[in-house]
Amino acid sequence: MFIKNFLKMILYKIRLANIKKSMQKILGIIGIVMNSIIANGCKKYQEPENEIYYDVLTGATADRGYPMDMYHGYLEYENDVNHIPIGDGHGYLSTGFLYNHIVGWDNHRIPDSLDIRWFSITEDKFYEGKFKFSEELKQKMKTFSKEKSVLLNFVLLPKGQIWLYMKDENRELVQKYQAQETSVLGDKEFTKRLFFTGYERDIIHSRKEYIESTISKLPVQTQKEVAEGTIPTDYWEKLDKRYLWNFKITPSILGEIEVVNKEKSYINFLNAELFSFSALKKERAIPIYIEYESAIENSYEFTTRIYLTGVPGKEDMNYLPYEQMRAREQELIKLFSDFYEKIDRKEFEIYLKLDDMFVPKGLYLKHGEIEQKIPNVYIEAFNDTFDKELYIGVM
Repeated sequence: MFIKNFLKMILYKIRLANIKKSMQKILGIIGIVMNSIIANGCKKYQEPENEIYYDVLTGATADRGYPMDMYHGYLEYENDVNHIPIGDGHGYLSTGFLYNHIVGWDNHRIPDSLDIRWFSITEDKFYEGKFKFSEELKQKMKTFSKEKSVLLNFVLLPKGQIWLYMKDENRELVQKYQAQETSVLGDKEFTKRLFFTGYERDIIHSRKEYIESTISKLPVQTQKEVAEGTIPTDYWEKLDKRYLWNFKITPSILGEIEVVNKEKSYINFLNAELFSFSALKKERAIPIYIEYESAIENSYEFTTRIYLTGVPGKEDMNYLPYEQMRAREQELIKLFSDFYEKIDRKEFEIYLKLDDMFVPKGLYLKHGEIEQKIPNVYIEAFNDTFDKELYIGVM
């Protein structure tokens, strides 16, 4: 009996020794793997030397007639877990091209890419996309502002379109992206992605209910498009149509009237861009508001404000009621397009006619002897030298 127990003890110790050796080998392998992971994939990002940091401001919005619900939006960095939320990272978007929730983030590097996902309510479609920023675009982000800051505004449009604007003293459309449609099935998966208020959670129980509830609050024009399946996909490209044009003023008997203070004088455009006269691009979209100071050398000085929106104080289309905004947009698009074809797609002038007393007589498209008056333009003109009102009204 003693011998039998003794042999059992010996066998137990042998097994125990083998287990310890096996465990040591396993732990050794785990250690090697972990060291490799730490060395190659999970080590803390090392900032490049002499890296410049910026205040990065971000926001997202959508056309007033075609709301979006963004449930995931981030600016990201390569080899770094840090990222920057776009606005607050989620929410209902329908405030026009420019008016959105902006969030600022201090002391960040210029981001490397965009990761975004959203629901297009009027189309009943989900979109998503990951986009790497080009080196050219990143360099533009670094130099666009005079300060060490960059404001990036993402506009989400039907058919998965994304327009990226940068804003400082000027506002420029710098990039367009195309997201891909993605499938989300079932009401449970749908509600997991979208952000609902407490009130909405009590009354909305399905994707269909959410869409119908939202669309019922949209402009009549949009509701009709949804019902007929005619939601436009190329309309915004028409807003962004560029032309070769220059702004001119009727010369006076005292000499040319030139725009001065070009850094403060500026133009708003139909595609939501804004540039001072000193920063105008060669090709330009249709203007909707022109404000400038002008002067005749060694003589009179003037201030002029031209509202192609047709409404005083409304220097941007988003200030107008929705149906009025769309009607005026389409009127200007057709006017410029027809004139451009008439002159065989050549360069032209946007020409402010003045009489001998510097009173405005109308705003025209002009190429050589061919002229086309732009109707329903509201103009405010002042002679600053004598503090005198020259004209205020529509023509």
